[in-house]
Amino acid sequence: MAWNDRVIETCDPETMNPRLQYTTYIITIKATLKAGLKIY
Repeated sequence: MAWNDRVIETCDPETMNPRLQYTTYIITIKATLKAGLKIY
């Protein structure tokens, strides 16, 4: 739930917090890697 909240905040034009965007980016990469491991 927290991950979804961060994505929404990052997509919000009014929210331009570089640290928040960076954190969301890292979380997205980790989630993608975990999904990749499950696929392979």
